[in-house]
Amino acid sequence: MSETHLGAAMAGGNPSQGRSDHDLYETPPAATLALINWLGPALPAKVWEIACGNHHITNVLRGHGCEVFENDLIARGDHVVSDYLASSAADAPFSPLAIITNPPWDQASAFIEHSLLVHQPRFMALLLKAQFFHNRAGVKLSGNPLTRPTHILPVSFRLDFRGRRNPAMDCTWFVWAPDLVDSHPRFEALARPV
Repeated sequence: MSETHLGAAMAGGNPSQGRSDHDLYETPPAATLALINWLGPALPAKVWEIACGNHHITNVLRGHGCEVFENDLIARGDHVVSDYLASSAADAPFSPLAIITNPPWDQASAFIEHSLLVHQPRFMALLLKAQFFHNRAGVKLSGNPLTRPTHILPVSFRLDFRGRRNPAMDCTWFVWAPDLVDSHPRFEALARPV
């Protein structure tokens, strides 16, 4: 096995299947429910889903009473089609801003920097692979107080992004929410919702 294939297999991937078009990996509802359970009453009433894909996160949030504004680069339904990374602060649908998303992981650093430096949300939660910060980009982001997460919430169960009943990916919700620093644990493993 080549080093490339070994690395992909160790990270839970299958190099023979390739990557999904536009890095679309639908978020299993349990991941969003685990975040909602952690937030409790602090769940924002309005959320901007900036990489909505096929609306999996949106559907769960709306089921819990959130008003959700959707954006995606690809037209897959009833949402604004635009390049979030080219957006300006004036494009935000409301203020104060709250963002919850599972961004394309190959652009996650750009989504984090753009969100925090351009849009400056009061709350942001991104679902990423657990080892997201284990590289140079992660060191850069965590070394900057403006882009360092305030809360790290490992999902204690593996997520099946392809619906094949063989979950292999360890994920974490990385949260930027200075208003929750005193009321919510800064590090907490999230249990599978029942």
